[in-house]
Amino acid sequence: QSVTPRRTEPYGSSGIAMGFNASLAFGAYLVFAAVFLFVIMFGESEMFQGTIVERVHYWTTEGWCVALGWGLRKTLGKEKGERVFGVINHWVCERANPFMQLVYLSLVIGGYYVFVAYGFDLIGLYVHPAHGFVLPTVMTLSLMQWLRVCWSDPGVINASNLEAHYRAHPFDGVLYRPKECPTLGITVPARSKFCNTTKRRVAKFDHYCGWFNNVIGENNLRHFIVFLAVHVALCAYVAYLSTAVVYGEVARRGLLVAK
Repeated sequence: QSVTPRRTEPYGSSGIAMGFNASLAFGAYLVFAAVFLFVIMFGESEMFQGTIVERVHYWTTEGWCVALGWGLRKTLGKEKGERVFGVINHWVCERANPFMQLVYLSLVIGGYYVFVAYGFDLIGLYVHPAHGFVLPTVMTLSLMQWLRVCWSDPGVINASNLEAHYRAHPFDGVLYRPKECPTLGITVPARSKFCNTTKRRVAKFDHYCGWFNNVIGENNLRHFIVFLAVHVALCAYVAYLSTAVVYGEVARRGLLVAK
């Protein structure tokens, strides 16, 4: 339920300009974040083949890497350029690194900062003041769940737990038969896989996720699912608050009324 704004006196010209700039910056960030996530998640879909969405997805995922290799070969020469590019590609793309974690933090903390800087003071005007406490609480819980997945053990198989994995996941003789891991030199436990990024064998390997710089496997899959659920709720909640604040400011300034 909307709350009638407490501030009813007219703004001066400087106040109007400042408020407009704040609303513009806040709205621009929301649009950028929404478009970026949409392109990353759905850019490879068949419905967007041949469209600008597919092209933007390509350049934000692998296209920049191809362009970097081309630029290095042009500036350093073919042989030296390929050697430098190989080193960069090895450390950035083929090995575990915190790049995507930094992207996540910039999106989440950056978005929260923008909202606090430009919209937090308006919470009591257009939504219940309790949201001023709920929002930082939800943000803290979301970041804690992210850290939990980042630091969790996905189910790494080593000498101390190898026998336990044999007992937990016996070979069925159909899909899973005894075979040797050429890297570790052990008989591979059923339903496990060697991660080429982290160089570890993980029970019930699901995937390596750059957002956590960690593997998702048997031991942390539940934490990963909770992370997804929490962040779906976070996105819906922040979308509601942002819509309420922006719409409230637009309505208060009379921008919806034709003149």
